[in-house]
Amino acid sequence: MKRSIFNWIIILAAASAAVVTILALCGWMKFYRIPTKGMSRTVKPGDLVFSTGGLLAPSDYKRGQIVIFRPPHSPKNRYIQRVVAIPGDRIEVVDGKLAVNGTVLTSPEGHTSTPPISAHGLPGFRMPEYPLAIPEGQMFLMGDNFNNSLDSRYFGPVEMKRVTHVPRAIAFPPSRAGGLK
Repeated sequence: MKRSIFNWIIILAAASAAVVTILALCGWMKFYRIPTKGMSRTVKPGDLVFSTGGLLAPSDYKRGQIVIFRPPHSPKNRYIQRVVAIPGDRIEVVDGKLAVNGTVLTSPEGHTSTPPISAHGLPGFRMPEYPLAIPEGQMFLMGDNFNNSLDSRYFGPVEMKRVTHVPRAIAFPPSRAGGLK
């Protein structure tokens, strides 16, 4: 009887490992090492983030959600940022600060965001002009570290189809391991 239970445990462990391996090889599950401070304090440089394929319907993206995407100015790279506006939202400047639907954007630390100076735009990309209505199939993305993030303020709204993965948890280092909100 004990041998039978042990065999089933071994079979289940092997099957689970095989499923995880297949999902990883297919690209549905992926780990990303974070290289920059753009999402600090939420995700820090050096963190290893576990993510799953970003196969979401456009209506499934919500404000506040974190996504991994191919930025329009550098499609071979992946960025991790937070959704701050979805289709139909309006971004404007209120008292010198960016606001979504009339509410001033604040970072998790409580900092407000200002639109960047036009001289700092990306070559070949036109910086957004405000007020800006987010079109269908696109979203406005920003890093949590407003002062150190190359985001939609510089390259405009991002097509939802550019999302490749949705981060689920910090896997490493152990002191920071846990789910992402």
